[in-house]
Amino acid sequence: MTNASRASKLWPNENWLALEQALARRGWVSLLCWGSNDEHETNVRRAAQMQSARVLPRSSLTQIALLAAAARVVVGLDTGLTHLAAAVGAPTVGIFCDYDPALVGLRGSGRVLSLGGVEQMPTVEQVCGAVNRVLALPQAVAAD
Repeated sequence: MTNASRASKLWPNENWLALEQALARRGWVSLLCWGSNDEHETNVRRAAQMQSARVLPRSSLTQIALLAAAARVVVGLDTGLTHLAAAVGAPTVGIFCDYDPALVGLRGSGRVLSLGGVEQMPTVEQVCGAVNRVLALPQAVAAD
């Protein structure tokens, strides 16, 4: 989830490229979602610089929720789609660049981590480490 409604929430493109490269070394394909035409164009340019990424077609919230629920891991900015991924139980890493995650961080099954904060943009290394940590967390057990 590489897009956000405000520029202050964005993570630098070179960080997304480095993260995707690390994920591609694992043999993973990154799927890039978008909502507006500008986001689509940005993701097409971004994917062209990546090793193993695809830009998804325009998708409904239901389609994105289903995709997120089936994903190995979701990494995204402080956006509704990242919060949706956490809510549907996807292992999710949230990147916060202009809000305190203690106030607005991800909520979900417990396989979620929120990084960064106001003037505390996380590094690529921190995000990669969070991906490893969130994948190592136990899945929540459904209540009977």
